[in-house]
Amino acid sequence: MKPTRVTLVAAVLTVLLAASAFVYQGQDMSAIVDSFPTIPSGQFSATSTGPIINVAVTGRAVDRSGYASSWVSIQAGIVDNVATIAYAVLQDSSVTPAQAWTVVDSVLVDSTDAKQYKIAYRGTRRYLRVIQRATAAAADSLWESIVVLQSGKRAR
Repeated sequence: MKPTRVTLVAAVLTVLLAASAFVYQGQDMSAIVDSFPTIPSGQFSATSTGPIINVAVTGRAVDRSGYASSWVSIQAGIVDNVATIAYAVLQDSSVTPAQAWTVVDSVLVDSTDAKQYKIAYRGTRRYLRVIQRATAAAADSLWESIVVLQSGKRAR
């Protein structure tokens, strides 16, 4: 009878020890994904947010410092009057955002409504941005949202 009690007590202690590891474990920083808009919901103008209409749009610079990995998510909405929009171009820079941008990768945004594109970033430079190239026809328009997603945030 005594060995059974010892086994039962050992099993209970093991379960409690395992449960306490989950309770006291800190937040897993690598599981967090943060989103940073570079071209949010179309194009911002002085008066409103609207579709991109046959103009190149340069996205805002996104700082990668403190993150282990980054990728770009492009969500195209309604595409009007065009067979092929143009390239969305990912660029990086290791100096301040206003200088020395280098082309990393690109994806051709086509005329399919509500389509998603992804570009993985495998570089080590600090800043990222996306440029949506202009189309050929004056009547073209496109709603899109482009964000840089980052994960593997380092603890401060």
